[in-house]
Amino acid sequence: MIYSTTVPIIYLLYEKTTKNLSTTEICLSVFVYVFFYGFFKKMPGKHHIIQLFLAMLLIGMVVRPRTYEIRMRSIVSLIGIIITHYGLSLLIGLLFFGFNILENLYCSIKKKTRGQTVPIYILLITGFFSWYLYSASGLVLESLINLMIVKINGLFATSGSGSSRSGIAYILLDTPSFLWLLYKLINIIIIATATIGITSEVYRLMRTDGEPSTGIQFLFFTIPLFGITGISAVFYFGIGFDRIVQFSLLVLSLYSYIGLKEILDTVPEYWQVSRVLISPSLIFSVFLVLLLLLSSGVSFYLVGEAVPAYAVGMSDSREEWNVYNKAEIESAQWIDAHTSSPIGAVNRHGENLKDRDAVLLSGIIGPSKVTPVYNQQSLKDVDHLFLSKSQSHLIDVKKTRKNIVYNSSTVSIYY
Repeated sequence: MIYSTTVPIIYLLYEKTTKNLSTTEICLSVFVYVFFYGFFKKMPGKHHIIQLFLAMLLIGMVVRPRTYEIRMRSIVSLIGIIITHYGLSLLIGLLFFGFNILENLYCSIKKKTRGQTVPIYILLITGFFSWYLYSASGLVLESLINLMIVKINGLFATSGSGSSRSGIAYILLDTPSFLWLLYKLINIIIIATATIGITSEVYRLMRTDGEPSTGIQFLFFTIPLFGITGISAVFYFGIGFDRIVQFSLLVLSLYSYIGLKEILDTVPEYWQVSRVLISPSLIFSVFLVLLLLLSSGVSFYLVGEAVPAYAVGMSDSREEWNVYNKAEIESAQWIDAHTSSPIGAVNRHGENLKDRDAVLLSGIIGPSKVTPVYNQQSLKDVDHLFLSKSQSHLIDVKKTRKNIVYNSSTVSIYY
């Protein structure tokens, strides 16, 4: 359902908000989003689902007049955003807060009257806390608050080129072959052309009599989203630059095509041997073909290179897409075979075993043998502690534990 509805919904969004673009141009711009690598993984992420609701909400925002039917669809879209993905629903609320600031600033500068409506970000934030406060007796909201605290505390520890998932790190990755170099270049071009497209639209808006071809409201939503994408080149917020780009491409895809047109418009006339040969649609179509071949892994397969592991439709690699990798499972099996006493595992939810290590252990040795560890005091109550690298930032074992009885690439077991 997700894949079959993505193209028509995003096309409808672009068609409702853009001027001066043909049907063909609008259709082509949609496929930058669809041909990005995230659509070639084994299953769509939750962010793909929430982006459909966001696209429908944006359609309701830009369509005029706003009929009763459109308003009801917007309310349904808001509800879908809130219950689909807690992290991105907060991010979308932040984006609409930025949208509201830009809209008020623009109306103030241009001496225009802004409509008296409840800001979308207030509806989103109110709905978010109402839903998660009353669902599961508030346990979900408590977990989300704890998770947000962890994310904020670890923000500066997951930044820069030292992180494997920041934008800078992706740019600095080694390219073992020409195809990988081309793949990297294609993704850089997407961001570069989108930057040019947004800049040109802002320039049109700032002119005395100018108006962006994509509509003012659509542009005001895009600007803070583009800003977050730029920041994620250094600070990826625990999400990953690639996933943030995938999310941003919901709107940046359109600006990527606009940016290409701006570039071609600056080419001197004597370079243009034929307007057909240098047609933006033709050039963009070739670009999309390259993006599709590289993102899907087909190009690597055809030349006999190793297919990227994420391209599960063609790659033989499956391990890294498991919830737990092989080393983590073997570590849990080892501790099960070597001790019958309860094993400590980081768990911030009391007796409810919900954290990653605790869930793994409970599935292999049984929940009755897992002792939740949530602070330094509870750490003293266990003989053995099972601690994976992904959970190691949650508790300081150096103060009380010196002996490591088992060590793998991803798990250490302390005694």
